[in-house]
Amino acid sequence: MSPKVSIVITSYCPESEPYLNLCIKSIKNLSYDNFETILVTRPGYFPLFDGVKTTYPSKLEFWNSVGLNWGVSQSSKDSEYYFLINDDVILTKDCLQPLIAALQEKAIGQVMPIGNDMQGRYFFPELSTKLTLAVAEQHENALMNAQNLRTPG
Repeated sequence: MSPKVSIVITSYCPESEPYLNLCIKSIKNLSYDNFETILVTRPGYFPLFDGVKTTYPSKLEFWNSVGLNWGVSQSSKDSEYYFLINDDVILTKDCLQPLIAALQEKAIGQVMPIGNDMQGRYFFPELSTKLTLAVAEQHENALMNAQNLRTPG
């Protein structure tokens, strides 16, 4: 059986709800089957999604790290791995398997996917709420193909 994964999402404002909707849609599209989704919000903003545990910390003023820690504390006790994201993250359907495989190496304690990172190695030029999961998959496949073509040196 695959290890249990808790996906913890932070989302604090209604303005980001179009991104959150796409994030949740991408999670429902995952090919991995042993996970739970926990959405951490703030009082007064409580979006509900089928199959997603929505919660908020008792502390009224908090930073993102407090929300992520709260989400982890609300996860199942049998979770082996935690995937911590913000509401504007789109997951591609096979993204969890390589991350979990890397974490199963004894020398590795944390992994991070390359996405819309600050170095610009992987950038969606059409970033907007109109971005579709199919476009995200195309970009991921192009990046993976480019990495496979690289030669050491």
